[in-house]
Amino acid sequence: MRIGQQAGLAQPSTDPKGTPNPEGHKAAGSDGLPPGGEALLNKVMEDLDYFSKRAKRDKIHGPVESDPEYQCIVEANNLMVEIDNEINIIHKYVRDLYSKRFPELESLVLTCLDYLKTVLVLGNDILERSKQTDLLSPFLTPATIMVVSVTASTTQGSPLKPDQLARIEEACQMAIELHDMRVTMLTYVESRMSFIAPNISILVGASTAAKLMGTFRIR
Repeated sequence: MRIGQQAGLAQPSTDPKGTPNPEGHKAAGSDGLPPGGEALLNKVMEDLDYFSKRAKRDKIHGPVESDPEYQCIVEANNLMVEIDNEINIIHKYVRDLYSKRFPELESLVLTCLDYLKTVLVLGNDILERSKQTDLLSPFLTPATIMVVSVTASTTQGSPLKPDQLARIEEACQMAIELHDMRVTMLTYVESRMSFIAPNISILVGASTAAKLMGTFRIR
């Protein structure tokens, strides 16, 4: 079950042929998440903040299933998987819509999060804003920025309507917020790896162990 299903995150609507329908996309809340969708994520983030301020423990006393911190770690780990899925969905949604404005961009910026950040910077004014390296340099290499700028001057794409651009920007902001939450979750889980998986941590290190655990669900 995806975050969008269990927490109420908006899903891009499609027509019967599977084409994204901008008019069917639910409006996001002021914080980049759709109304009600932030409830589950906020709960986990609040729990992470609470447990991260407590002194670290070396072991669990009593049944592991009933330990609040362990359950928080499990929930955070599972949500990281869901967040990855959600960002991929948003990336496809934005890519399909923004291809009308800058169809070549998806072949120039391959990483989904970097693509979404680039779209957020460029908007409709791709020719001028692609030249503003200070806006793109935090996440794109100089070589990529140059190629994007050159391609923007020759693209056959056409400007988006204001409402279409607004929906695209909402989706990009949502993905960036989800990614930031995922980073917080990963940092916390990584700091607790010796607590939940001491043997794996010894073998491959806490950072690698946390990333490995972040690729699958824990029951």
